[in-house]
Order: sequence, then C-alpha cells, then structure tokens
Amino acid sequence: MKILVVGGAGFLGRHVVNQLVKDSENKVFVVDLKKPPKPLHNVHYITEDVAYVSRDKLPKRIDALIHVAGVRHEEKITSLQNEINTTVAATQLIDKIKPDKLAYISSYYVYVGAANSGKVDESSSIDANNLDAFASMKITCEKLVTQLCRESGVGYIILRPGPLFGEDPDCPTALCHFMQLGVAGEEVKIFGEGRRYVQYTYVEDTARGVVEAVKKVRNEVLNLVSPERYAMREIAEALSEMFGFKFVYLRERREGVSIPYISSEKAVKLLGWRPTPLREALNLVYKRLKDMKRTR
Repeated sequence: MKILVVGGAGFLGRHVVNQLVKDSENKVFVVDLKKPPKPLHNVHYITEDVAYVSRDKLPKRIDALIHVAGVRHEEKITSLQNEINTTVAATQLIDKIKPDKLAYISSYYVYVGAANSGKVDESSSIDANNLDAFASMKITCEKLVTQLCRESGVGYIILRPGPLFGEDPDCPTALCHFMQLGVAGEEVKIFGEGRRYVQYTYVEDTARGVVEAVKKVRNEVLNLVSPERYAMREIAEALSEMFGFKFVYLRERREGVSIPYISSEKAVKLLGWRPTPLREALNLVYKRLKDMKRTR
C-alpha cells in the first residue's frame, strides 16, 4: 500500500508510522511541520504545512490518507481553529493525490455528549447541547470528512481512540504525566478525589488498530478504546502497589468529567483488535522509561 500520514511526526502519528513500516510492502509518506526525534530511513518526510504543501512533493495517487494531526496551542480557541483548518487542508488533498480511503483520527471525547448513558458505542446518539468546545470541534471534523469523502467517492474511516498513554515525552495525558513523574521519584498530584473514570489505552495498540482499520474497513466509524475502565484513584493505587509511586490529592482542584463506558466490540469484530491489559502495558511503559532514564 502507498499511504500518506498527515501529522505522522506527532505522538500517535509516530506510532502509526512505525506500525505501517513493519509491512515492507507499504510505501509511507509523512506530511508534518517537523520531523520526529528519530526519523525512519524508509519513510519519505515532507516537512511542510499540509495547507501549503506543493503538489509536486506529493505522491500522484495513494491507497490511504491518514489524518492524525492535531496542532496544539496554549490558547484553546487557537488549538480548535488549528485542528479545523488542518482537517480542511487534509481533505483538500483528495483532489491532489486521489486516495482510495481517508482515515480521520477523532476522539473518545465526543461521547461526553452521551453523558447520561451507562454504555455507548458507535451507534449511540450524541446530544450536541452537552458537548464542550473540543468535542464539538471533533464532531464537526468527523462530519466534514464524511461528507467530503462521500461527495468525492472516497471511502471514509472515522476512528475514536481512547485517552492514550505510552513512554513518549510528548504524551499529553495525565497517566503519562504520572508515569514520568513517578519514574523520576517525584510526588504525583491528582486533581479532586480521583473519582473520574477513564479507559486508558496503550498507544501502540491504538496505532495497530488504525493500521488494521485502513486495511480492512471502509465507510465505518470505530472506537479504539480499552475495555478496562478505572477511577483515577484506582489507577493511582495500582501504580503505588506496582512501582512505589507516591500520590497526593488536591481536593480543592476540580477533576475532569467521567465519560460513559465506551464499547469497542465493533473493532474487535471487524479488525480482530484486542488491546494490551492495563497492568501489562503499564509494566512495559515503566521499564522503557527506566531504560531511557539510565541512558541519558
């Protein structure tokens, strides 16, 4: 397959690219504003803004376009604007490179709009009145990708990964922060009383799911979320038991909202996707962080 990854130098994007190149028959192109810390010799990197990349630098035709870019900024409005603009730019590549499929990496967080449900899946209704700005932006981008793909005869794949964790320094989630501080021997702070429920998903499992979806499905929406759901306090207790991490609760600070239980049974059925159990993945991340600390 010939595949173009928009945002392939970012946290999730790097892992997607790593999964893609495991198949020697894949020819992988990356469009990003920067190169990853460790560029791969068998990947063609185009270090330009996707909105302005020149046609002559792009492959003529590709099998799949994977849009995983998310340009963060300190200002929330700027971050939202950046992602919408990047999504528009990614869809504009349809005319330039004629992909057979376009995969958009959305987010589990769209289910904040189904907060009164006990369990949700891809068919659950999402109440637009319950969405915050980030979830609204993701839903808007999903609809944009779906509609433009339909109009162009391109297959769409909407993927909703869970909150991710891994050993990468640029991993943005709380669990990554916990792991990095804990391995460094520092005290870890938790907002509130740790009652928020989360389905943390190992980034390598998510990347594998993205690649399998591109290979196997068309015109589908899929959750890529671990089936294990824990309160933040339960995760903290597990980390204390496994690695001796020390936690302190900042009860005066507000913790985030809990999302309903998200089912990924559809991904299991269509892709054969089975994520690594949480404790096993935490052990992997811990060992890699310790190794990275020793080699600095």
